[in-house]
Amino acid sequence: MENIISKLRAKNISIDVLNNQLKLKIPEGLECTELLDEVRKNKAELITFIEGLKNVNKFDSIPVAAQQKYYALSSAQKRLYFLHEFDRESLAYNMPQAAWVSGKLDSERLVNAFQMLMMRHEILRTTIEMVGDEPFQVIGDGSGFSITEYQSGAEAVAGVMESFIRPFDLKRGPLLRVGLLHVTDGTSLLMVDMHHIITDGVSHGILIRDFMSLYDAQQLPVLRLQYKDYAEWQQSGAEQTRMREQKSFWLTEYRDIPEALELPLDRQRSEQSSNKSGNYSFELNEETTAALRRLAEEQGTTLYIVLLSVYTILLSKLSNQEDIVVGTPVAGRRHADLEDMIGVFINMLAIRNFPEGRLGFQDFLRKVSSRTLSCFDHQDFQYEELVDELKLPRGTGRNPLFEATFSYENFNTEALSIPGLQFSPYAQGSGISKFDLSLFASEYAGRLQLGFSYAADLFSEVKIKCFGSYLERIVNAIILRPDILIEEIDILSEEEKYQLLNQHNRSLDAYPEEYTIISCFEKQVMLHPERVAIVDQGSELTYRSLDAMSNRLARVLQKEGVGPNSIVGLLTGRSQETIIGMLGILKAGGAYLPMDLDYPQDRINYLLEDSKAMLLLVTDADHHEIYTIKTLTVQEVIDEESVSEEAVVPVNKADDLCYVIYTSGTTGYPKGVLVEHRNVVRLFFHSSPLFDFNEADVWTMFHNPYFDFSVWEMYGALLFGGKLVIIPKMVAIDSENFLSLLVSHGVTVLNQTPSAFYNLIEAESLAGLSLDQLKLRYIIFGGESLKPLKLAGWFKKYPNTQLINMFGITETTVHVTYKLIDEQEIMGNVNNIGVPIPTLSTYIFDACQRLVPQGVSGELYVGGAGVSRGYLNRAELNELRFVQNPYRPGERLYRTGDLCRQQINGELEYIGRIDHQVNIRGYRIEPGEIENRLQEYENISDAVVMAKGEEGDKYLVAYYVAEKPISIAVIREYLQELLPDYMLPSYYVHLSSFLLTVNGKIDRRGLPEVDLSAEDHYVAARGAMEELLVSIWSDVLKLSPDRISVTRSFFDLGGHSLKAMNLVNRIRKETGSEVALKTIFSHQDIRSLSLHMSGLSGGPAYSAILPAVD
Repeated sequence: MENIISKLRAKNISIDVLNNQLKLKIPEGLECTELLDEVRKNKAELITFIEGLKNVNKFDSIPVAAQQKYYALSSAQKRLYFLHEFDRESLAYNMPQAAWVSGKLDSERLVNAFQMLMMRHEILRTTIEMVGDEPFQVIGDGSGFSITEYQSGAEAVAGVMESFIRPFDLKRGPLLRVGLLHVTDGTSLLMVDMHHIITDGVSHGILIRDFMSLYDAQQLPVLRLQYKDYAEWQQSGAEQTRMREQKSFWLTEYRDIPEALELPLDRQRSEQSSNKSGNYSFELNEETTAALRRLAEEQGTTLYIVLLSVYTILLSKLSNQEDIVVGTPVAGRRHADLEDMIGVFINMLAIRNFPEGRLGFQDFLRKVSSRTLSCFDHQDFQYEELVDELKLPRGTGRNPLFEATFSYENFNTEALSIPGLQFSPYAQGSGISKFDLSLFASEYAGRLQLGFSYAADLFSEVKIKCFGSYLERIVNAIILRPDILIEEIDILSEEEKYQLLNQHNRSLDAYPEEYTIISCFEKQVMLHPERVAIVDQGSELTYRSLDAMSNRLARVLQKEGVGPNSIVGLLTGRSQETIIGMLGILKAGGAYLPMDLDYPQDRINYLLEDSKAMLLLVTDADHHEIYTIKTLTVQEVIDEESVSEEAVVPVNKADDLCYVIYTSGTTGYPKGVLVEHRNVVRLFFHSSPLFDFNEADVWTMFHNPYFDFSVWEMYGALLFGGKLVIIPKMVAIDSENFLSLLVSHGVTVLNQTPSAFYNLIEAESLAGLSLDQLKLRYIIFGGESLKPLKLAGWFKKYPNTQLINMFGITETTVHVTYKLIDEQEIMGNVNNIGVPIPTLSTYIFDACQRLVPQGVSGELYVGGAGVSRGYLNRAELNELRFVQNPYRPGERLYRTGDLCRQQINGELEYIGRIDHQVNIRGYRIEPGEIENRLQEYENISDAVVMAKGEEGDKYLVAYYVAEKPISIAVIREYLQELLPDYMLPSYYVHLSSFLLTVNGKIDRRGLPEVDLSAEDHYVAARGAMEELLVSIWSDVLKLSPDRISVTRSFFDLGGHSLKAMNLVNRIRKETGSEVALKTIFSHQDIRSLSLHMSGLSGGPAYSAILPAVD
């Protein structure tokens, strides 16, 4: 709007609003048809803008600042100075322009025009100097200015332009460069480059206007004010009071911080970005443009608001997020005194909207309109100051608060000319990208011209073209049905849907549908009766012995009434009795319920009651009197010689129940998953085997029987004639002893959670094993997220061992996907979980069970023969979690709650959870179960449990609301009676209440970290360098040195961007070391910074979080 008003004033056309109508006064005889068309198209926007200006222009005139050597920086300049100091070599804030000049260009007049331009506008001869710890403007005399001339052919223009655009030195200047490239006698390229700290887009228009007049020897009116006057006024007391009011608005708007926008990237984000941009343009035809304008008018809003709403929906669909922040530039010239001033006034507004699926588009449009107008009313508070106030984490790889921007401009295309000269724009090609994705919109000849500027390091042009198609589909949907629900807007083409549904669908792969686990096991007994089946701490059982003992147990169980689908509890720990018990139960026709010997008594009782278990098998006769149901001791039964060892008559069918495993539940009580024989059989036997397991393989049963990874270990060995080595608990948690066991038993197939294997890698490194000591053929990962880079050393030493990453869930029978890890995967360090295994299919849906585009995150759904029967006694939960495929009627799917995205090659990348479920050392834990238990405790009114820490080293923190703190020992003792050890929080934080988000939910992201300022967490300086840095930090942060731990982050201690600049300057002054500003962000604590400055390899080092104590 500022641009239109500037054009009107340049032609002496006055514009005002009276009774909500535009009034223009046009000089007689003036021809301005195109400009008036532009005014008509933007009538509503102009009325809103001018009314806003009237409110602002009630302020007093800006006074002329007193003459002095140093002048304050404006808020916008402070932001740009910080960004420049963050990376002095960056070209991101150069503002180059170039134009072809046709005609005879007079070089002397050209130089004279630019010199007069610099004398007219002081900002063009301004530099920035540090005085103490503060940057100031210094007005120079412009004596250093000259125009650089080049001679070259047309083929070298791009190279000349590239060399012309180079970093500025803000202290030395000049911050305006002009170059003239002579291509032919009648054609030249005029190149102008300025640093953003002295100009902006509107200023460019004023500069062009003034330059044309000065080159043409026209007189210009004297300027009353210069940019330094504005900057001094802006920093004055009255303006600062107004800024405090605006700050309050923005801090309320962002009282909880939205998650970063996660767009579907083609390439991984890097800390070292080239900032190279790509550009893709497209247009909406006249009919569509007119329909959008009608829609805006009918809804009482503007085309700008409609397009912003559409773009926000697009970003939501591309990220599967419903809290979207879009940056939009504002000219920042609401004061009347700023109309003809050159300088940097532009600000970015972080406009936050919530495109929730259940909202109709019209309702969403109204919300966007209201929110946007409020943001525009508070547009003068600088974005960079907001970032500092919010203490947002900074890095060199991302922008804080938003990564997507939107700009809407209208302009005419009148040619620029001076008598004898004609100017036309030079297309500069790809430029600099400051953000991941920017949408530019303008209107020309009745059509909306749209363009994406994007980070070329992140996106391919193919992907961006898809974005354009998606945006058009959203536009068409809202035109057809303005009341359409956002969730009903489908952005995918039919071709994309077909590919997503079929690319890696393995659900139709054949498997022996009539087999049961027992029929497969008995086949191995016949083939390898004398081979060792089980090794248990020196004791061995052959297949013949294992078969005989399980037969004997099966007969006793059948006499007790066990038959198909009856459930028998199993409380036998890591022992051969467990294997005998499982097989005996299955042979009797029943299903086993494995439980841990360390479970609390109450939990065991609950599982037995909820499952309606008929019997309980135990290892210790002392357990008989503890439980209310009948209990049998496995060893006593198999020692009973009067019971026949002959095979029992098979009674099971493939769809009979095989086992019940209980997992954590949100209601406060665990839930039982019902798995059938066929679910397990197809895991190993199908038409496209991924492994070549055989009778020579040696497996470990590393995992507890109640963890379904053990299903894979046990049957992977016994259904192929292999040997199963049962790992005692104390060996499993001792990596050194476990490694010795792997060597001594010649283990060939190892199944591990990543965190357990990382410890094994360390043990192997210390042991210094030779290449031939380990016989491992396969190492299979599952249970938790993998960090492939940690496997690099192992991969290099043992290249013949296959490393397999498999993702799975209990409800879909152990494994869902398969990924062979190669060097590319390791170096990329992406948790790629591969493609579905044979007999399964995977789909990624949004919250409304619609397919999402390739690369977009969504919930993983699993179909096929691995999907279990469901939950025991949980009809409502079954209805919620086991659903019909909306694209393939008749296919039953399990919705996992896991967040994934499909990569370009069709493989899946695991991201995390869509809910609050967490994974601790391979155990899926529902925090709701712990929260409910806490809320049942007297005096606790509310509770939230969250996982903290890094993958492989996660821990639980319990936040509870109570009138006063409760003894940690008391709470822990209470929970120990109800929950297994792996579900017990490590820390307990007392709060008087929970903060809420803008949507009224508990602000989980705003919950405090475990307090590291306590005495136990203070780490003192060691050595002269750390002591000096503590002293410097103390001065900069205004903190006592004894409060500064050398392992605490500068920003955790109250630092922000400007203080980081002060810190760099102080370090430079005190030590003589040149420390880049970005180093403070990559080495945030004193210890790692000291190591870095000493030339050592040191990453961020934060103090270890110690277990909570009472």
